[in-house]
Amino acid sequence: MKKIRRFLIDHKKAIALTVGLLVVGSFFRWEDKQVTNAQTGQQIASYSGIVFPWQPCGPGSVHASKGTTINFHVRHWVFYGFIKIEATGQTVVV
Repeated sequence: MKKIRRFLIDHKKAIALTVGLLVVGSFFRWEDKQVTNAQTGQQIASYSGIVFPWQPCGPGSVHASKGTTINFHVRHWVFYGFIKIEATGQTVVV
């Protein structure tokens, strides 16, 4: 027990930095998004990258004409890939 206590005391800055980076990193997500036109099957948008915590899991802003029906498939990996959130559906661009 003394060895563990001594280790924690000697390395408290490194432990605090590691815990801080783990907490901050767990708030960010990795996203893989595919948006296609429902009638033609043509790909409208594709994205793979980091997403900030305040951005929702969904098709997002799509550059298509109003009234276009789109299919979307979005996957988010949260907490360093341990949790996967998936959204699939169809909606109309407004």
